[in-house]
Amino acid sequence: MACEKVTELLPEYILGQTSAEQDAELRAHFSTCAACAQALAEFVAVSARIAQAVPQVAPPTQLKAALMARVAASGAPVTRQDVQPKRSLSRLFTFARLGLAVIIGLLAMQSVRLWREAQTVAQEADRQRAAVVDISQNPRSVALNATADGGKSSGWMKFSPDAQTGVLTVANMPALPASQAYQLWLVLPDGTRDDGGVLYTPATDGEQRLFVINAPRPFGAYNRCGFSREPVTGSPAPTGPGILRSDATDWAAYKS
Repeated sequence: MACEKVTELLPEYILGQTSAEQDAELRAHFSTCAACAQALAEFVAVSARIAQAVPQVAPPTQLKAALMARVAASGAPVTRQDVQPKRSLSRLFTFARLGLAVIIGLLAMQSVRLWREAQTVAQEADRQRAAVVDISQNPRSVALNATADGGKSSGWMKFSPDAQTGVLTVANMPALPASQAYQLWLVLPDGTRDDGGVLYTPATDGEQRLFVINAPRPFGAYNRCGFSREPVTGSPAPTGPGILRSDATDWAAYKS
């Protein structure tokens, strides 16, 4: 049984709603998959905490005496018709409790899934920080030079050719209205451009910013990069004037 299917069945398994065949498959999977076994343990722990968080309210001590007094005062025998509504009400409460248990189980499962996703994001952030530190120690960089529309703009790019993480610093790019942004393009040798994942709208002239770039491909696949002025929502391809550009020769020398 695949891990995705196990994840889907966990709430039903905890509530005892899986079939005997599914139980056997799940137990076999838990015995060989540490990740799913851990998810099961976390699910059980979270479910228990949620259940224990519900306050237990004791009925008033005089309730039983009041009910018995009313029964005695009526003097009427208890009939099947009297019992039937109680049984229906009991079944209703049973279904309600089951529904609540399912909801709690699903919420608990979602909490575990979100926690695991958060752990993955944190690990990726740690990996990127380590890559940035390693790249930043390289004393060399690729210069980005201003075009005729770039004014006093300047920039520097550092990367590892076999990695997809790079570091970019830009400075003195002309301020833009809120409706526009500078978009980074990573250019392949055939002229095809990949979106560099940077949309930058400086509010004032003279700002300096550092960006961590996550390229769609290893940086060694590109031979230059540049910024153009685009709508603030970004563009699938350059439409505005270029502001900063690197030189293909410098890029090649940096990769060597």
